[in-house]
Amino acid sequence: NHNIETVKKNFSKVRKYADYKTSLNILKSAKSLKPDIYTKSGFMLGLGEGRKEIVELLSDLKEVDCDIVTIGQYLRPSESNLPVKKYYRPEEFESIKELAESFNFKAVASGIFVRSSYGAGIILDGILNKNK
Repeated sequence: NHNIETVKKNFSKVRKYADYKTSLNILKSAKSLKPDIYTKSGFMLGLGEGRKEIVELLSDLKEVDCDIVTIGQYLRPSESNLPVKKYYRPEEFESIKELAESFNFKAVASGIFVRSSYGAGIILDGILNKNK
């Protein structure tokens, strides 16, 4: 598990001491070191990203062979954190889930209250049952 957190254009604002490519390479390295493990990443929406940037992020995650993706709403923890630019509606999260599923990830969780480890056991059980 390594969370990318946000789209490329927002990365330096959200993760000041990290790098988008490095985050992708962490996932890629984990998979190359142990190809049979399931890799997972998560990101938040609501920081001004557009559909094009979401598609780019999903494509980048697929390119590094990420298996599981979680997508949730960014909620501002305090006044010192970035403000929310958009609150996504449930139907928008459903649309983004369908978009993510079109990349053929093994599992996708998308919703307002989805967090990084959201339903991890259920998601893993679902993947394992598919592979039987």
